Amino acid sequence: MPERIQSFLPSGYSVYESSIQTMDDSVFALVRGRQGEKFLFVNGPAGKMFQDGRDVAGISLYALTWANAKALRNVFTWLKPTYAGLKASFGAGDRVGLATPGHVRA
Repeated sequence: MPERIQSFLPSGYSVYESSIQTMDDSVFALVRGRQGEKFLFVNGPAGKMFQDGRDVAGISLYALTWANAKALRNVFTWLKPTYAGLKASFGAGDRVGLATPGHVRA
């Protein structure tokens, strides 16, 4: 699959292979541009959910914006933050006011 995505991209652009995901008839990946800038690659009908598309050699690459992150979380629900309750979890705890003893010792 990485080779297939790479074939869509212009020279100097590369795909982060570990970022490739599929959902229904759409393919998603993080792409690095010539100057190191990063874009979201979406090929398929899900592309209409995203904003700030930039046409690069006939394909649309999308800016990494809050709106596009929100749209991506609607496609892949496992990207949505979830409440862990009082069980131990990774995080600073400062956003919800519940730091664990380990946070305090650190």
